[in-house]
Amino acid sequence: MTANTIGIDIGTGKTVFIGRSGEILLNEPTLAAVNPLNGELIAAGEEAKELCGSICSELRLISPVKNGAVCDFEIMRLMLKRFIQKALRGKISFFAPKAVVSLPYGMNDVQAGETLEVLRSAGIRDCKILSRPLASAIGAGVETSSSSGSMVIDIGAGLCEVCAICMGRIVSCETVLNAGNKFDASISSKIAAKFGIKAGKFSCEAIKRSLNECETVHVCGRNLNTGLPSVINIPSK
Repeated sequence: MTANTIGIDIGTGKTVFIGRSGEILLNEPTLAAVNPLNGELIAAGEEAKELCGSICSELRLISPVKNGAVCDFEIMRLMLKRFIQKALRGKISFFAPKAVVSLPYGMNDVQAGETLEVLRSAGIRDCKILSRPLASAIGAGVETSSSSGSMVIDIGAGLCEVCAICMGRIVSCETVLNAGNKFDASISSKIAAKFGIKAGKFSCEAIKRSLNECETVHVCGRNLNTGLPSVINIPSK
């Protein structure tokens, strides 16, 4: 990548910006907080996630990406403009940045074209596409040019892609829509059924990430019997 080129991964759960040297410029939830009265974007990313826990009754939370594809283009455009400004803050350039954007392998040409158009309207001068499984393999240090072949399993929030890569190309790929968000929903349903606590999306995501790190899991949620906030400790297995 040239000095003015960044890498962008727009996922269902996270949006990540990578610099030329591999440094992470931005890693935030693909989430927007919008004023329901006039559609104004109030916050994006981590700021929107923080607002969710305080005044969510006054705002509408929107996830503009579903199953790896952009579903709300205007909100995505506004959110990307904020992300670009935040990621490139303090970096002086006379030209708008170029980008290499990773997209799901199974995305069709229409979806890919619409996503590139959103990026351009948000301030990216030129966009090149790299398949997400191939980008994941390169980022993980897999020798993608090897003739022996490698298998990559990319589990995101909205979809899971299982690919065989050989000599720098994806030779076979299967896409499954049962991914991280479905895992979170299953955790929430299980806790509600067994303990009578309704845990939120972000709580379930934290639980999922900590399952292999501790014997008991701290769960905050709403008691389904009383409607009041509750905190319990449950075994991780």
